[in-house]
Amino acid sequence: EIDCEKIWGTFEQAYIGRDPCDVSPEAYDPLFNSVKDDAVCNTKPSRQIVLVGQVTKTAPYNLSGLRLLLTIFARVEVKNLDPNKVKSLAILLITNNTD
Repeated sequence: EIDCEKIWGTFEQAYIGRDPCDVSPEAYDPLFNSVKDDAVCNTKPSRQIVLVGQVTKTAPYNLSGLRLLLTIFARVEVKNLDPNKVKSLAILLITNNTD
C-alpha cells in the first residue's frame, strides 16, 4: 500500500525552509528512495508504465511504476531544470482509491 502522506512529507523535506536557489537535486534523493521497488529482478516495466500519460490508467497503480517515474524524474528532469526559467513546479501524486 502506498502511504501518500509519508511520500508527500518526504517530498516537502527537500525544499521547505530552504532558499529555493540552493536546493540541490540530491535533496530529493530521500523522496526517490522512499518508494520501494517490488519489481522482480531482471525484468523491465511494461511499455504502458513507461509512458507517463498511461500510468494513471493502470489499475491498481503499482509501486514499480511509481518508482520508475520518480527515478526518471530524479535522474533526468530535476537535474536539468533551469531555475532561471522554471518559475513553479506542480507535483501530483495520483492514487486509485477503491474504498
